[in-house]
Amino acid sequence: MILKLFAGIYLLITLILQHQNMEVVDKNIWFYLVYIISGLIVLLVLIFTIKYLINPGEKSEDHIKRIILLDQKKNYGRHKTK
Repeated sequence: MILKLFAGIYLLITLILQHQNMEVVDKNIWFYLVYIISGLIVLLVLIFTIKYLINPGEKSEDHIKRIILLDQKKNYGRHKTK
């Protein structure tokens, strides 16, 4: 199944690239500016993702996570397995 998927992807890529020419692009200031800006965006997203994954900083008492955690703590041990 996976091999058929990869074979289909490979076939699609070869069909797309079959008639394209790989020409040298003139690398002016805009070329590097786009790379720098996109790199900064990716870096900021990575930093904020890690930051909020480690410490989300939610302090509200009626937040859904607190309701779920309190409910689990209250019901812990009530359900018996057979």
